[in-house]
Amino acid sequence: PHKPFVILFCAAPTKFNTGSNPFSDVWSLHALQVTAKYLPRAISDPSDFEARSQMMLASSAAGVGFGNAGVHLCHGMSYAVASQVKEYKPAFGYEGVDHPLVPHGHSVIANAPAVFRFSGRASPERHLECARILAQARGFVLNRTPKKGCR
Repeated sequence: PHKPFVILFCAAPTKFNTGSNPFSDVWSLHALQVTAKYLPRAISDPSDFEARSQMMLASSAAGVGFGNAGVHLCHGMSYAVASQVKEYKPAFGYEGVDHPLVPHGHSVIANAPAVFRFSGRASPERHLECARILAQARGFVLNRTPKKGCR
């Protein structure tokens, strides 16, 4: 259930990473655009083969971008979150697991708001580019520009 959201947290943070480059940007933005388009369908109808197939392709594209830019804070910090698990067991998706576990995707997503607030100051243009892609996919227009002194 959380796995489609992880694609967002692989694609967008790659754009914010200090290791991002033109090659990783192409793949990350493609993954973000495909995810923005197909994620609502994949979530609302798990039998939607086209949406799920597109999400799998987006996952692969995000991986290419991620693999060429390096890890981002969300991912690096996720290991510290997951290591603290004492009792948590996911409600569904891990029925056969008999021990406490924080799935990697959950721990990545848990860090995202704080990381994006922090990294947004360093690369506001890149954050807004990703926000525009997500907004446009839902029919909104984001006409903001980074504030001066935002860095």
